[in-house]
Amino acid sequence: MTTWLLIFVPALLAGVVQGLTGFGAVIIMMTIFPFILPISSAAGIAGLSMLASMIGLTYRYRHEFKLKRVIVPFIIYAAVATWSVHLGSIK
Repeated sequence: MTTWLLIFVPALLAGVVQGLTGFGAVIIMMTIFPFILPISSAAGIAGLSMLASMIGLTYRYRHEFKLKRVIVPFIIYAAVATWSVHLGSIK
């Protein structure tokens, strides 16, 4: 129960930061999560929680969404994020 609370509270605070500023949720989560989880798990949970938020925003603004403008930055981000999580798990 305590572990879930230690994950929920930083995620909630990060969501507030994301909602108020437009960015930074994963940064806030990654200041707390590595204390209770391994780096690779912390990065995965933080990324997936914000993925849910971004899917909601994408659905809300789906009529203004232009895939051609997003696909290249997304591919670059996905490659670098995957690589960085892999580097974090090397011992």
